[in-house]
Order: sequence, then structure tokens, then C-alpha cells
Amino acid sequence: MSQEDFIIGIGGENGQGIATSGNVLARIFARRGLHFVAYNSYQSIIRGGHTFLTLRTSESEVLTHGDRVDALLCLNQDTMDRHLRIMKAGSSVLFDTEKIRPGTPAEGVQLCPIPSKAITPNRLLANTVALGAVLRMLGIEFSFLEEILTVQFRKKGDAVIAENVHAAKGGYDYAGEHFTPWPKPLPKTGRRFGVITGNEALAMGGAAAGVKFYIAYPMSPATGVLVWFAKYARELGIMVRQMEDEISVANMLIGAAHAGCRAMCATSGGGFALMTEAFGAAAMMEIPVVGINVQRAGPATGVPTKTEQGDLWQALGAGQGDYPLNRDWAASLIDVMAMQSNSEFQCKAADDWRIGLVSHYLFSSAQRRGVMLRWHEGMTPEELIASAEPAESSLKVKTRRKTADDETSPQAGENV
Repeated sequence: MSQEDFIIGIGGENGQGIATSGNVLARIFARRGLHFVAYNSYQSIIRGGHTFLTLRTSESEVLTHGDRVDALLCLNQDTMDRHLRIMKAGSSVLFDTEKIRPGTPAEGVQLCPIPSKAITPNRLLANTVALGAVLRMLGIEFSFLEEILTVQFRKKGDAVIAENVHAAKGGYDYAGEHFTPWPKPLPKTGRRFGVITGNEALAMGGAAAGVKFYIAYPMSPATGVLVWFAKYARELGIMVRQMEDEISVANMLIGAAHAGCRAMCATSGGGFALMTEAFGAAAMMEIPVVGINVQRAGPATGVPTKTEQGDLWQALGAGQGDYPLNRDWAASLIDVMAMQSNSEFQCKAADDWRIGLVSHYLFSSAQRRGVMLRWHEGMTPEELIASAEPAESSLKVKTRRKTADDETSPQAGENV
């Protein structure tokens, strides 16, 4: 374990509560005032497949999810078989003795077998048992976990909360009796952070910029923007519409903008490809529109749950003919909100007809807080990254501050 940060990996099948475990850990780290980055790699199926969530936390700012794992939580045999070989001296591997057979670890790797069936009869709570164990090894008080479990499952009733707390306490106590804790417990800084995703930041920035009409067709990984707008549409006075396809989305977006309404949409690579002709038509008619491209691995419909910078060149040349086109790429969540809310949103100047195409992916080589990357004609990707400049982030948002208690809420207050 590094003296600077700690990385937890949770692996299993879709449906085993991996995302829930990540949410619980994220909230606990936020309440302790720790920075963190979470990345969930999952297959586009409801059940089965291999899902792996990586969560890295530190007292200082975290820029990537890292290239090692300090604590591996195995919820199925496949995770053990895939990831045990990457574990190095000083790390620990937690697994259920009833379902998983460990392999041969490298020297210095601690195997932590947990009899989940003896702790709780509910086999669905193996992830909760493992959470309790890993937090005990990290030196985090159980009261934090109990409080977050209560928040996480409050909509499901007291019985579900009590069952999860009991399972977590069993894992917490078992780890304290049988496993060696990490030498440096995670600190409690006295700060209190909120939890936010990239899609939420995009939606919040748009709402703060005065968006009154949001239209989309649900396409992962951009669906989170639609979900946020739909949840807070009435509270914020925003009209939200879901259409039958991306072509309809782009054309309705143009109609709303032509009528004088500040509007935007979000999609991914395949949907953005379908919108290209409409964006070109908007340029011909000099109607400014804003589109968000939460990128997959390319403009096709494949690998729908994987993200990379595959749509970079597609965004650079979207539309027909030669016309001014503004494109922004974010290097941090602060950038995401800043570029959504800055004075250029939807080209308010009457003599500056442009289409804003926000291609959202945090550049792995330029993930620095407060850095804005802007592309100009003739600039290569390498020149784009090299020309990064500090971004202004003086946005005022007239909604309440989001805290670690909230499941999802409008963002914050004063300066973002």
C-alpha cells in the first residue's frame, strides 16, 4: 500500500452489487474528506459477464484510477482467476470460502478467506460482508459504514437496512480477529466532500447555464445526463423529452433553439453519428445548438459500456461543408461544469453562430484540475494537450449544495 493513496478493486458478475459497494465506499471516503476516482468496467448485459470496479482514494487530488490494486474483493471465481496474478507484496485478497478457490498468490500477498455463509444466511450479501472486512482492515470506524448503509437502503425499509448492517458487522468483526490490517489507516481529514459523476456534472453545468429544454434518446454511457434532468426537471423548471431516435432528437433540438429556447442534448458515438447531418443543417440555417458526446470506443454501436476517445475525429469534422464549429474537451469535472456554464454556451452573441460540440472524456494525459483544452483549426491531438490552459470556474448555481448524504442532487452553491 502506498503512503499516498489506496486502491480497491471489486470484481464479480453484473447483479452482484458491485456498483452498490462502490457507492458505499465513495460516500465513506467523501465523509472522511478524501479525494477519490472510481471507474466501473462492465459488460452490456443485465446478468453475468465480468464486472470490475476500481476505486482509488487519497488525501491529495486523485488524477487517475491507477495501475495496481491494494485490496481485491472477489465476489466470484472468475475475478480470482483474472486478477490474483496482478496482486503484489503488501496487498490483500478477500473472498468467500463457500464459492471461491484461491490460486497461488505472489509472495507477500495476504489471502483473506471469509465464511460469508456463517456470517449471514443471505448469499446476496456477500458484497456487504466483504465491505465490512475491508473497512476494518483500513482502520475505519464501523459507525461510518452503518450510517452509509442506512442512507443507501433507506428506501427499501428498516428490515433491509438491519440485514445489511448485521452482515457488514459480521465481516467487520471477523476481519478484526483473523486478518492483518494495513499498516497505515486511511485518515480522517476533517473535510467533507460531495460525490458526483461526469454525467451529473454535465447536467448540472447545463442547468446552471440556463438550459430550459433537454431532449435525448437514452444511449449509454450518456443516459445519466437524461436521468438527472428528468429527476430535477420540475424543481428547476426544465422541459425534458425522450424521443424515438437520435435523428428526432437533433431536429427537435434545432427547432427549440430556433424558437429562442436554450436547449441541449447528449448522446454517444453511434447517436452522434446519426445527428451529424442535422448539425450540418443547423450550421446552414445559422441556428446555434449544443450537443454532448459521452464517448464510446468509436462511432459504431458496439462496446456500448466501454469509454475512450474514439469519437475525437468524428467531433472535429461533424457536419457538411466548412463552417465555424466550437468544440470543448474536459480535463476534469470542474472543466465539465465550467465549459457547460461559460458565457459561450449556445453562442449567445448574435454575430457568433457556432455549434457547440462537447466531447466528454477525461484525457488520461491531461487530467489536471482546472485545465481546459480547446481545439483550433489545424491543431493535432498532441498540440491540443500541450496547449492546455487554466479554465475559469466562477459559476454561480442557484441550487442547494450536494453532500455525501444525497443519492443525487443539484450541485452546489457558490463557486464551483
